Amino acid sequence: MKLLMPLLAWTIALITTAGAALELHHARDGTDATAALSAVPRFSIKETALLQKDYQAIQKKTPVYGSVEIVPGGSSLIVKASALSDYAAWRLTLDQVLLDNPGISWRIDTLCSGRCPGGEAHQAILRGVHLSGSVEQGNSSTLSITQSSTSVSSLSPVGRYGKGRG
Repeated sequence: MKLLMPLLAWTIALITTAGAALELHHARDGTDATAALSAVPRFSIKETALLQKDYQAIQKKTPVYGSVEIVPGGSSLIVKASALSDYAAWRLTLDQVLLDNPGISWRIDTLCSGRCPGGEAHQAILRGVHLSGSVEQGNSSTLSITQSSTSVSSLSPVGRYGKGRG
């Protein structure tokens, strides 16, 4: 009798566990995972390389100080300064290019300060892409997201970096 009670308790526990596992398996088979996934929005981002006219527009709207120059190329934008003393102006111009162009993601190919290979004191070569995206709400609709360029108000030479040179 002493062995019969624990054996009976373990048998009942084993049958209960097996029944619960079987019910869980049937419940899991009843849900359709693809239906649940179709309700999740899908995001897609498209990158379009900037053209030379885009780089020229950025050059025209960005103010420069001291010996800083913005040179648009076919596939890149070069921000350079010939004088070591124009580091703050070069950095300010570089920050304005990187931050004041909404909808554009930048990659810095070259960043040099001091003695640069081309003889400049400071130089940065940037490549940009326009970003646009869309969100699909399951199978029902598509919401397009495009961040367009806005005009940049001209900044005065006296800004957060103090007195400008120019």
